[in-house]
Amino acid sequence: MNFGLGKEGSTKWTIRQDKVERARKKDGWHGMVTNLNDVPGEETLGHYRGLWQAEAAFRTCKFELQFRPVFHWTQSRIHAHVAIDFMTLMCARDLQHRLRLRG
Repeated sequence: MNFGLGKEGSTKWTIRQDKVERARKKDGWHGMVTNLNDVPGEETLGHYRGLWQAEAAFRTCKFELQFRPVFHWTQSRIHAHVAIDFMTLMCARDLQHRLRLRG
């Protein structure tokens, strides 16, 4: 789209058909790059499609469980913090699963 301002504050715009056509040719295509050379494409795609679950877990940690950034200065404390976060998330997921089973 070209956009411009004319005299006295008037506006003028035009659609760039060449750019629209170029974008239209890419509709429906999505590229992926992976280092999993020995994994079949369908399986790789399955991993990617399951990514939303990991992202949802991080959102749960950040918002629902209200985790905030904590700065540690030793490797052992970093590992302990991640382990506690992970166990907390697993407990929350287990509780959700049990509640879902009960209806």
